Amino acid sequence: MGNDGGSIPKRHELVTLKAKAERPDKDSQTEARWQRCALSKEPLREPIVSCRLGRLYNKESVIEHLMDRTKFGDGDEMAGHLQSLKDVIVLKLTKNPSYNQSEVDELESGAGGGGSAGAKYICPVSLKDFNGKLRFVYSLVCGCVVAEAAVKQLSADSCLGCGADLKAAVAGAGAEFSSAASVWVVVNSTVPEEIARMRASVEAIRIARAEALAAKKAAKKAKSVVGANGGKQLDVGKKRKEVDDADGAQQHSKLAKKQAASQMSNARANISIPLPLELEKKTSSAELSKNQSDAIKSLYSKDKDKPKGNYLTMGTFNRYTSY
Repeated sequence: MGNDGGSIPKRHELVTLKAKAERPDKDSQTEARWQRCALSKEPLREPIVSCRLGRLYNKESVIEHLMDRTKFGDGDEMAGHLQSLKDVIVLKLTKNPSYNQSEVDELESGAGGGGSAGAKYICPVSLKDFNGKLRFVYSLVCGCVVAEAAVKQLSADSCLGCGADLKAAVAGAGAEFSSAASVWVVVNSTVPEEIARMRASVEAIRIARAEALAAKKAAKKAKSVVGANGGKQLDVGKKRKEVDDADGAQQHSKLAKKQAASQMSNARANISIPLPLELEKKTSSAELSKNQSDAIKSLYSKDKDKPKGNYLTMGTFNRYTSY
């Protein structure tokens, strides 16, 4: 069949099959989410911050994104919900004492052979690696990062990392936290239902902050109105009418002053003040002619007083020919 002594080719050697779509490596994606900034894609370096969706950022990258929304290509997708630094919290990560950066560099370059250098951060309670293989959570109160399994097993009212009172924080936060469980945010969650719940929480908090800011501005405005009226609170419509009346009175006063000034200027223009006799004498033509130079006098002298010139210059400009 192949004219080479009886070799039989297989089907895949004769028929070109459709290339399979390349699947992204899950390990590479996990490493990128847990060891690199979600905005700049650079390695995470302290200070490291996170939002209520559990994404990890370098703080300087968040600041650059807030200053220029077009700096990063997927900035709107990864951090479009961030409006200020109030929307992120600085994480308190526990460093792994056995972590060696030089070993990591050797592994990345291929000079160190196989194996793993371990994670850069660990859980302070269970000492588990912060690398994405286990679920981690952080506290919105203090920013401590611990393993989710430790929180579920201990379920204490205080933070497992620093000992902060979470129960008191929930009681004083109002709409920020609905329960003690809402204090903890899952880092880099991959569960769709959980992500949708996080997004709904972000939107609810944004609306609550906007309403609180509007109420604060209204209270401040009402307080200023009360202070301007000697401690007596006025109705908004009545206050607006008083403001309009005050503006009308002020405009009428300005118009009256302007009319009075114009009348005064016209009256001054119509008044003729006689000059003193001594000033009239000094300003007479005879007195002025004495103090003038010969050049000035020549400009105002009559034709008969002007010299006629000699035979070379006389009649130079008015000469005419008669026949």
